[in-house]
Amino acid sequence: MKRSLLEMLVCPIDLARLESFEFGKDSEEIEEGILHCSQCRRWYPILEGIPRLLPDQYRGESEVELLRRQQNRLPEEIVRNGKPFNLLTTHVSPAAPDDKPQIFEMELRNRSAMKSLRPASPHKAAGDCISLIKAETVLRLLQPQGDDRILDVGIGQFPLYVQKLLSRGTSIVGVDFSIVSLKVCQQLGYPWRENLHLVQGHASHLPVASDTCNKVISSQLIQHLPSAYNRATAFQEMERVTRPGGVFLLETLNEHSFTRLFRRKENPSDYGKKRPYLYLYNKSELLDEISGSFEDVRVCGIYNFYPVYIMWRRLFKGNLSNRYLARLDLFISRFPLASHWAGALVAKCKRKRISLCK
Repeated sequence: MKRSLLEMLVCPIDLARLESFEFGKDSEEIEEGILHCSQCRRWYPILEGIPRLLPDQYRGESEVELLRRQQNRLPEEIVRNGKPFNLLTTHVSPAAPDDKPQIFEMELRNRSAMKSLRPASPHKAAGDCISLIKAETVLRLLQPQGDDRILDVGIGQFPLYVQKLLSRGTSIVGVDFSIVSLKVCQQLGYPWRENLHLVQGHASHLPVASDTCNKVISSQLIQHLPSAYNRATAFQEMERVTRPGGVFLLETLNEHSFTRLFRRKENPSDYGKKRPYLYLYNKSELLDEISGSFEDVRVCGIYNFYPVYIMWRRLFKGNLSNRYLARLDLFISRFPLASHWAGALVAKCKRKRISLCK
């Protein structure tokens, strides 16, 4: 974690500024340390260069080991009186009922991420049609500039669009619930480490200061938040961290005409079948959800599998490469009717500017 990231990190509970205690060599990178909130007395570890800024119910007692090892270098306020636990008490608040599916989601993502912990290259995704469609859509709608600081809520395992944004010199702060996914992202994003900042956090309690990001993106995260309250809170949090007039880009799976035949709108998690919770938005519902906090909302459909597949099979005899298929999909997404069959919806909007009364 770079020291420059401290200016935008806050306590996810009360949004107060954090004080840092660093262990190790004095450099621009903080590999191990503790972030402390003087208002609520909570402390958060920095391990392997990644700050862990989760709400109390998602934290584990294993973090106390860091306090034991470094207790001589920390003030008594943290060692003996720190929250949610310290060397005198190891009590952790239980998860709320609405958050239990989110714990399952974290475990499932951790297990799937373990398969990616092997030597790999992000260029492998260049031949993937879906990754190309998403990357080109993000670049077209976000229009990144060299001095941008982009917040990616639910960054995952270093998707192709993140690589393309970093290659253009933009700075990305990636927040994700899964620490294993963040480690994969850290490994694959090593060539761009100067501009890639990773934080473990919860979408409903973002550890980011208000009005700090001129561009915010969230790709296929909101659909996995397991309650209407969690989804509404996540939208409020993403509005809070976006500067007035800043751009917000959201991608989520689409409840289109074909999915209604074989999938319900709300699909509960199934641990046995390794299926996470899934909620499908349609276009009108997504517009209603976003319009309260943002303006200039535009929604388009991407992953137009059915018309693209038909054209690929019938007109081009299966001879088009994935790159041309991606361009064909992006062309179809410009038509309003695409939202009726598209696999995903992408919403671009701006945060409402604050109007000052005379």
